[in-house]
Amino acid sequence: MNLEELIKNYETKGMDVQEDGTKKIGKAEFIAPLAYIHYLFKPKGDEVQIIQEQLGISLPVDLVEFYKKYNGVWLFNSAITILGIRGAFSRSNFENIQPFDIIDANNRSKIFRQDDTKLKLGSYGWNGSEIFYNLLNNEIEYFEKDSKAFSFKWKNFNVFLNDEILRLKKLHTPEGKNTPFRPTVPIGGVDVLERMLYKERKNYIPYWLEETKAFMKKHNLTAQDLAEL
Repeated sequence: MNLEELIKNYETKGMDVQEDGTKKIGKAEFIAPLAYIHYLFKPKGDEVQIIQEQLGISLPVDLVEFYKKYNGVWLFNSAITILGIRGAFSRSNFENIQPFDIIDANNRSKIFRQDDTKLKLGSYGWNGSEIFYNLLNNEIEYFEKDSKAFSFKWKNFNVFLNDEILRLKKLHTPEGKNTPFRPTVPIGGVDVLERMLYKERKNYIPYWLEETKAFMKKHNLTAQDLAEL
């Protein structure tokens, strides 16, 4: 599975490389002046050792290979976040942005503390639902925030990344816009969609709002209908 090949088309919208080698792909000024659709964090070379020593686990081959290439990633405007090793916890310098920390996330994770075979690997920005790696069978398990339960599985990490990138590409335009606006979690998420569609706003109007409401009106769609497209 070649992650960068799957998102290569976004490079035409602009790419930047930080001083530490992190790649920012797909400039997205419709979100914010300095925003990009994808962030691929450059590893420093000791991520695998740090994770194993700090969390007291052994990483399987596919995660070892991933962390040799990336110190975590953010994909599709953080629709999916894969955790890495964070060198500093200040957020003051957007130009040198860093991944969210896998050590801190698992030390805080009630699930990992109760069962250290379930490694918290990332999350979905849509509603904070979590991604876990089952170290016993290499499956990726989706922990749905709303239901407080594991509700979806992929047979391994590479299948998960491949399937989710392809799914999210279908939800986004070539520019990286989620229009019409739909949930970026694999299942559910309608409650967030309804809240985002109908919340009161004073100043900031998200790029997707007017187009999405016009699309819903034209096709006589409810939020549930929209989420199921």
